[in-house]
Amino acid sequence: KAPTGTVSRSTNFTATFNEEVLNVTDLTFTLTPSGGSNAVEATVTLNGAGTVATLNPDSNLQAGKKYVVKLTTGITDLQGNHLASSVSWTITAA
Repeated sequence: KAPTGTVSRSTNFTATFNEEVLNVTDLTFTLTPSGGSNAVEATVTLNGAGTVATLNPDSNLQAGKKYVVKLTTGITDLQGNHLASSVSWTITAA
């Protein structure tokens, strides 16, 4: 997962998987203001090998604000096995 910590307001977020995955969408890979409930509008893409997901926010993040990046168990491998648990991390926009 990257980046972590303090990030540029215009950064993209990536998650790298150890095998090809499916169901990586703006519902399973999200960016939400800390303490908020509505995800930031973003475009989510998967590379050709199906192993790197990128979340590109539609607009710049607010400076000084904290956000939570989250991957949910809706993401599966090719055999239909779900991500074992949700993964999330908090970043701060600079």
